[in-house]
Amino acid sequence: MKERIFRSIVIISFLTCLISSVLFSTVYYSNTESRLRAELHSDFNYIKIAYETDQLDFLHKIEALEDKTQLKGEDLESNRITLIDTDGTVIFDNKADVAKMENHKDRPEFIEAITHGAGEGSRTSATLYSNTFYYAEKLPDGRVLRISDNIDSFLYTFLLIVPQVLAVMFVIVIVILVFSKVVTAKIVAPFNHLSLLTNDEMPYKEMRPFLNKIKEQNKLINAQINTLQRHETEFKIIFENMTEGLMLIDNSGIIKVRSLICDRFLRLLGLIDDKDALNLELDHPAVRALHETLKKGVNTSVIVEKNEKYFNFLINPIIISGAATDGAIVVIIDVTEAASREHLRREFSANVSHELKTPLTSISGFAEIIRNGIAKPEDIKHFADNIYAESQRLLTLIADIIHLSTLDENSNMQFETKDVDIYEETKNIMYYLKNAQEQKYVKVEYENVQSPLVINCVPRIIEEVLYNLCDNAIKYNRLGGKIFFNMYKKDNDNIVWQIRDTGIGIPYESHDRVFERFFRVDKSHSRAIGGTGLGLSIVKHGIAIHGGTVELDSKEGQGSTFTVTLPIKMSRAKSDKQEELTTKKTAEQTAEQPAEEENN
Repeated sequence: MKERIFRSIVIISFLTCLISSVLFSTVYYSNTESRLRAELHSDFNYIKIAYETDQLDFLHKIEALEDKTQLKGEDLESNRITLIDTDGTVIFDNKADVAKMENHKDRPEFIEAITHGAGEGSRTSATLYSNTFYYAEKLPDGRVLRISDNIDSFLYTFLLIVPQVLAVMFVIVIVILVFSKVVTAKIVAPFNHLSLLTNDEMPYKEMRPFLNKIKEQNKLINAQINTLQRHETEFKIIFENMTEGLMLIDNSGIIKVRSLICDRFLRLLGLIDDKDALNLELDHPAVRALHETLKKGVNTSVIVEKNEKYFNFLINPIIISGAATDGAIVVIIDVTEAASREHLRREFSANVSHELKTPLTSISGFAEIIRNGIAKPEDIKHFADNIYAESQRLLTLIADIIHLSTLDENSNMQFETKDVDIYEETKNIMYYLKNAQEQKYVKVEYENVQSPLVINCVPRIIEEVLYNLCDNAIKYNRLGGKIFFNMYKKDNDNIVWQIRDTGIGIPYESHDRVFERFFRVDKSHSRAIGGTGLGLSIVKHGIAIHGGTVELDSKEGQGSTFTVTLPIKMSRAKSDKQEELTTKKTAEQTAEQPAEEENN
């Protein structure tokens, strides 16, 4: 803007100077021409009077005077005087030889003088340097007396003053340059110091509507920017905290946008190359599905497995216009948990079927022998004892399944709680298990016990948790083994209850599975001692309901240590593992799906 104003001022100033020079020259030439005509009339009157007195003698005296002046080397400025006869023949001319002059009967001023008594005319020289003005009158004797004078032409006059004009224009331009700098700076200054964020008034009232419009647009733009920024922040929060991976791919397979979890999934599956781009050359189910979507514009989905993790790829084409595919949106869902649940459901169904079938087969067999009269009278009591033992085993199994199902169903319900002394509860359980303890000659030692050690809990659940751990420590101990208890406050909010035995131990590779339902490390040994494979699962569920944790430390042949951490005040907050446990509605799934056939 500043440059345009400056340039405009300079151009206008230059044109002003040029036009002024032309106008000045025109006015000057017009005045000069008028003055010349007036002088011609005045001089003619004097010459006319003298001619009428002395006739040609006066004219010859003028001619002689001019010749004398020229001989002296002087220049006598005088008008040209011409006497023309009635037929146009030149009788006298003080500036030329009349013998060489042509007839003037066709000259405008001569014709006009003969006709009207007086006439004027003007002619431009062939070189355009001067104009000649003529004035003629008809004398009483019929002759025509003409007088003339020269004046520089307008173009010549203008060219003569061009150097002066240029000099003046140069000075004016210099002055204007300085002046325009100052003027431009003053004009632009209000714009330079104008702020659209304040309510400053525009000094130029013509600009105020424009400025108000700009401010309105500025407010609208700021509001839109704030909205976009808020939406961007919201989208970024949602995008980066999605549990599903999401990415946008163009029609050439280049990733335009991807979330952090998506990047993690892709790297785990090995689909990212060294250039941090999607490797489209891999022979991989997900890559093949992506190519199919980009090529055919159809929805595809595929589940891939990597390191015991399952990922579901949902690939949808992006079609903006026409039938061509412009890219694809890929959603990657970690379905490992769902796959694990399905696996557990099938395994649970198979285990339940197997566990129920075994005692029922025994009961049915013994009953059939008795019904058919095959059994000897002395063997009937033995068969009855077997039937009773198997039915008790069956009832125990059903009771454990019902109890485990109850824990699943009520995991999010409020239980009636009360304060329980863990140390006293442990002593009561060990007293109840005294016969089993004495049968295996197991000794009990309390190493680090704080008493009283009171927590707020659901008594019947904690009692069953501790009972299962104590019962297992006896059942899977060796003859003459030992059990060690440690019970103490971990901090102001939690207590630790720990039981360690010297029994058969658990192999390291089975540590993650011992809390699964129906899982047994040694099935033959477990069946021999009457285990159902649900005890530790009940333990973990019961502890999870209280917001606690259980940890296992064991080596095969060297015994096992179970460490239970429980809050002093029962909390409903659960860790991710506890949530996973409490949401597995295995009993409900079993009721909805038929049990799978046992695979022996």
